[in-house]
Amino acid sequence: SLAVSQQNVIPNMYVSKEIAGQACTNAGKRLCAEDEWVQACKGPSSTQYPYGDDYAAEKCNTNHAEKYPPSVVGWYQKIPKNQFDPSDPRNGKAAVDIKGVVETGSFSECTNAYGVYDMVGNLAEAVSTPSSSGNALFKGSAFMRSGNNLNCDDNIGAHAATYTDYSFGFRCCATLSS
Repeated sequence: SLAVSQQNVIPNMYVSKEIAGQACTNAGKRLCAEDEWVQACKGPSSTQYPYGDDYAAEKCNTNHAEKYPPSVVGWYQKIPKNQFDPSDPRNGKAAVDIKGVVETGSFSECTNAYGVYDMVGNLAEAVSTPSSSGNALFKGSAFMRSGNNLNCDDNIGAHAATYTDYSFGFRCCATLSS
């Protein structure tokens, strides 16, 4: 597969860190390292959120727990232990159908002076840097995560590099020549 950035499309989900890295390589790029991902998210002003230092709930696609796919596929309130499979493709379809995961650039204020969009919200994104426990590291939060801590420094590091589900995507980076 080839990683291509396009506006107004549903971003790729169900992509493990391993596959994301290969897709970036196939596109002549690489999976972003954590520090460059964070810099791109914070922008040239190095703000806490892509849009500034003060949290604004509706600027990025976060805090949509009511659009959590398991409820759409039949689990309400509490999911019975060991019965929810995040890799079930019905969750990805549900996430799109219920407008949890939206087209890239839909949140026009979720950006900075670099002109990058959706670095917080929509999907959490794999980076090349491993988590402190050696697992894959995902940055930026997914649409259904909640709280005002969903900023450029937020991360998820509890999954292996082969893990994939409806809330994880990726972004590629390239080294620019001067």
